[in-house]
Amino acid sequence: MNEIDAQLALGVELFNRGEFFEAHEAMEDAMNLLDDDTADWDFYLGLLRASVANHKLGDGELSSARLHLRAALKFLAPYPDRHRGIKLRE
Repeated sequence: MNEIDAQLALGVELFNRGEFFEAHEAMEDAMNLLDDDTADWDFYLGLLRASVANHKLGDGELSSARLHLRAALKFLAPYPDRHRGIKLRE
């Protein structure tokens, strides 16, 4: 497993545990490791924004949560139901 995949896996694990701020940080770290490989940039950005949306929801910031969730859905829409081992729509 390379470093990008490890950060992605950590982000997913944190997200699934409800640690949304930390998941956001891990997704951001994964994105920073992409360097010139931007093929999945929107995928990572969608996951990051989904993490932020859930964090904002937990803080009671509903309008901000909606904003980030809409962005997450927009970024993830072009991807299949499963991408890079992650179930996006189940």
